[in-house]
Amino acid sequence: LSSSSAASDVYKRQGFAFKLSSPDLPPHTYTCSIEGPGDGDLKVRQSATHPHPSVSTASDVQLHCEMRWALADDGERIPVTVVHRSGLVARGDVPLLVECYGAYGACLQAEYKAECLPLLRRGWVLALAHVRGGGELGPLWHAGGRGLRKRRSVDDLECVIRALHGWGYSRPELSSAIATSAGGLVLGALLNRAPGLLGAALMQSPFLDPLGAMLDPSLPLTLEERGEWGDPGVDPRVRAAMEGYSPYETLPKHAAPLPPLLIRVARNDPRVPCTQALRYVSRARHRARQDVGTPVTEEGGPLLLRIQSVAGHHRDGGRFRRLEAHALDWAFLMNALGVEVSATPL
Repeated sequence: LSSSSAASDVYKRQGFAFKLSSPDLPPHTYTCSIEGPGDGDLKVRQSATHPHPSVSTASDVQLHCEMRWALADDGERIPVTVVHRSGLVARGDVPLLVECYGAYGACLQAEYKAECLPLLRRGWVLALAHVRGGGELGPLWHAGGRGLRKRRSVDDLECVIRALHGWGYSRPELSSAIATSAGGLVLGALLNRAPGLLGAALMQSPFLDPLGAMLDPSLPLTLEERGEWGDPGVDPRVRAAMEGYSPYETLPKHAAPLPPLLIRVARNDPRVPCTQALRYVSRARHRARQDVGTPVTEEGGPLLLRIQSVAGHHRDGGRFRRLEAHALDWAFLMNALGVEVSATPL
């Protein structure tokens, strides 16, 4: 809010500024006048420009974005944000990337991401699964996917992916998913439950062992986060629930191997220790070799783990290292799904 004088005791609010962005619209800053003859008028104060000239905005590709609703088994409607190139014909033959989170009452932001343009230019469909546990539909939406109800987040993600297939966007062998931190718990649990639903997956600093973390009070966030996950040390119902959805605990002993999977972690992560991913990958590889009878790299794989020494819980903040990480992610997905990397020039 602006005022007539910063030193005055009486502030006359003449307008306010806000930023508008969506998956198909780069950020624009607007000012709205609330006084005078132009009351209610909107003016564009600043348009988004990317600092790197080789990374353009959506001006060179027409995008379409919409909100759809997937119907869960319990009758709840799950919101899904879908974005793709305009004029796309959904015939089940399009590469698909689904993102999820669903924890702490945080919203999975439907915002513009320039790093996704290489996929959108090549005809991919990108979808945001706003599963329960997040905050998209208020406190009840958060409560519906936390604690003893955490399994609902996994159910919702499966429901969304199956709905996207049913709507004709893609099919399992051309579908992939990406998740970060607590979203990795949801995606990891789904991979264990239905490994044939996706053709590839990406996880960044995933929370794969909630049971082990909540039983270890020496970890920096355990005591604080028991409000979100529960305390399995004192409540047997919480322990049983975690054993039923934890990606580490639910890795199947006799099942089809996991689809191609890339997990990226950091040695200096203060929130989710990288040892969770190390133990998860070790167990997954061991069971694939022991029970399926063939190395995971030959059937169902590869199962890759990249450990970064300079990053933390989030991606490395360096601009060029961030772009390098995105390039690695997209190259992995295209290779795993068998999509032509150079199908459309940049």
